[in-house]
Parts: sequence; structure tokens; C-alpha cells
Amino acid sequence: MDGMERSSPQGGNKRSFATIFFLFAATFLLDAHAIVKESTPTPGSVVQGPDITIRLRFNARIDPAHSRISLSAESGTQPIEIDRASPPGTLLGKATGVKPGAYHIQWQVLATDGHITRGEVAFSVR
Repeated sequence: MDGMERSSPQGGNKRSFATIFFLFAATFLLDAHAIVKESTPTPGSVVQGPDITIRLRFNARIDPAHSRISLSAESGTQPIEIDRASPPGTLLGKATGVKPGAYHIQWQVLATDGHITRGEVAFSVR
């Protein structure tokens, strides 16, 4: 031989795959954002008022103390108090005295990874 070490093609492929997998996983974890996985009311639904339970379940743990929910309609926006006993990754609240019409639940959360995300869920009250 010429004195140079050679690696087998299979060993190189395993290392390359492991490196690519690690970089993909690190990128995914560092760029994570809390998104709504499930909501009550569901998007586009029609619910009965005047009292509505609001439940938003996220794909990540969130900090309820630094998160907020509001209910908006043409007539204005009403902040919703978050139940501090909400399960991890979930925000619970209650809107009372809601009249028939179109509404949006607007949310802003701080995930425990430090990312802030915002969004809304549209629904109607009959």
C-alpha cells in the first residue's frame, strides 16, 4: 500500500448518514415553533353560545404566564383569562356572554424553547 489509510465505502456512508441525520435533527430542534395541534372550537365550526370553552393544544410545551388568548369580532376584542392549571402544552380559557356572529381566537404563546408564535382560529357562534 502507499501508507495512506483508507476507509471502506460502507463505513463512510454510515458516518455521512449519521452526520446528515444529526444536522437535520439539530436544525429541526433549534427552529421549533409552537403550533396548534388541536383547538376547541375547531376551525370553521359553528358553536352554541353564550358561554364558550376555549382550548388550544400545542405541539410543544408553552409558558402560560407569558402567553395570551383573545376573542375578536367586528365589535371588538375581548381578552380571555388563561386557566393557570392548564395541562402542559395547552391553554384553557372561557368566554362568556358571546353573541351570535363570526369570531377569531387570537393567540400568542411563548414556547419553553424561547420562540414566540402567533395565530388565530376562526369560528362562528349561533
